[in-house]
Amino acid sequence: MRPGREAEFESKFGAVLDLLATMPGHHESRLYRDVRSPQSYLVYSEWDSREAFTKFLQSDAFNATKAWGREDILAARPEHTVFAGREKMG
Repeated sequence: MRPGREAEFESKFGAVLDLLATMPGHHESRLYRDVRSPQSYLVYSEWDSREAFTKFLQSDAFNATKAWGREDILAARPEHTVFAGREKMG
């Protein structure tokens, strides 16, 4: 995140969350901010399958979101890390 753009990003990300809620295979998404590095964020999303997530990444909606982020808001290209499956502990 470019310094000084955090509030704008957080405000507009609400619309991104609304969009994600309409995507097939999407369960939930959350935005986290690093308290030690205020320009660093994490978007956590749960999907039914990797295929559903990949379809989202190829969608016009995601392309529009990327264009918005490149408008001098993001300092670098975001990275995606995919974790498959969950194991309950305890």
